[in-house]
Amino acid sequence: MKRTELSSLKEAEQASLNHEILTTWRPGETLGEHMERRGVSRREFNKWCLKMIALMGVASVSGGVSNAQEIADKMAGLKRPVVIWLQLQECTGCLESTIRSYNEEIGDMVLSAVSMPYVELLMAPSGEAANQALEEAIKEPHILVINGSVPVNDGGIYCTVAGETVEHLLRRCAENASYILAVGSCAYFGSIQAARPNPTGAVGVRDILTDRTVINVPGCPPSGT
Repeated sequence: MKRTELSSLKEAEQASLNHEILTTWRPGETLGEHMERRGVSRREFNKWCLKMIALMGVASVSGGVSNAQEIADKMAGLKRPVVIWLQLQECTGCLESTIRSYNEEIGDMVLSAVSMPYVELLMAPSGEAANQALEEAIKEPHILVINGSVPVNDGGIYCTVAGETVEHLLRRCAENASYILAVGSCAYFGSIQAARPNPTGAVGVRDILTDRTVINVPGCPPSGT
């Protein structure tokens, strides 16, 4: 390879790296800080927020511009959401479909939009490192996404993670969850695993977390169309 071609390749790689560093929403960084780091002034950000609020009719309902400004300030203070994605008794079809359904690559969603420290199918760490990542993540408020049903027969032995039944794992992960999404028919009502005679005692997330609000997104796999 010629020296000029090699130099151009290195420059392109560096430019790509610089872009990734610039566009990644860092943990602990507020949305306002992230936008400012990307070259969007606070004035421009506020103007955009106010336009979105006006389009949704929030300003007229909630008390006009002053209240809308308060909402914009709260939006600027939002921090990058943490998402924990559990895969229980399922086929991975829901997550496989998810990573193929976005216009942006899944890497953009993971790195730029949310912090996703635990998702078995996609994460690089394994074994003890993966377990530690989960333990650290569940200590803080997070969005909990679940694929798959929960087996309850025979003490839940039919599906375990690191020796822990998924029912117990689900309950632990739900403790600090701000929102809980049961994605797919398995997580909703048990689906094919719950078909008679249902040897594993498969049930949906809503049957386990009876004291929590669970957002059910049925489908096999769910479809946004």
